This record gives sequence, structure tokens and C-alpha cells, in this order.
Amino acid sequence: MKTKRGFLIHFLLLGCFVHALAGMAMTARPELLAQFLGPFQASFWATAVPQAAHQQLLWWLQAFGATLQMLGLCMTLMVWSGRHHRQPMVWLGLALALLLWAPQDISLSWQRGIALFVSLDLLAVLALLPPLLLLYFIDKRGDA
Repeated sequence: MKTKRGFLIHFLLLGCFVHALAGMAMTARPELLAQFLGPFQASFWATAVPQAAHQQLLWWLQAFGATLQMLGLCMTLMVWSGRHHRQPMVWLGLALALLLWAPQDISLSWQRGIALFVSLDLLAVLALLPPLLLLYFIDKRGDA
């Protein structure tokens, strides 16, 4: 990790690990995230959340956790491929995927008034997009 490229790749691998770890937590123990669901649930229910709805939401959280684990693994494989093959399209592909996902997710969260989710999405974009674009240009130029 002596180069800027190495640092950026390790930073992205950390992001991959966080996605996979968060997905595992959501699948294994969704009740631990009940506090996190507060703003989400408040956007749908002005009063107490019906128990059946809460349970269904926890189920969806588990299902999404498995998806997040898969995303973390796919991201890891793409970062590994970009690292070893120095193909700029890997970084550009990840950046484009991020730019495809983010506006949709932000819009859906914004419509429901869930500022926490909008903030997390913006944080993800601000954290991941610059390293992806830098790696694209580094590998396109052939820099070390």
C-alpha cells in the first residue's frame, strides 16, 4: 500500500467489507437494528407501529441483508479484478453502478422524508465515487 493506487484500493476493500458485514448483521440479528428503523417506520406510521408490520419489516431487513452481503462480495471481486488487471473499465463500471443506484435510492428516501437514509446514501457516494474515478484515471494513464 505504498502508492496512492494501493491506498485507494484498500479504502475500497474496506467499503466492501463494511457492506458485507452490515449485510451479515442484518440477516443474522435484524432486531439489533430496530433503533435504526425508527425514522423509516415513522415515515409510514404516525402512531405506534403495528406488531405485524414491524415483524414484516424485520423480515425485509433480513432479505435485504442477504442482498447486501452479495453486493459486498461482488464489489470485492471487482476491486480485486481492477487491482490485479489494471482495467480502467472496472473502476468506471463500479462508479456508474454507484451513480445508477444513488439517485434512485436518494429519491425514494427523500419522498418518504427519511433524512437518515438520504444522508447515508450521500455519504456512500462521497466516500466511494472519488476513489473510483481516481483509480480509473490512474489505470487509464498507466501510473503506478
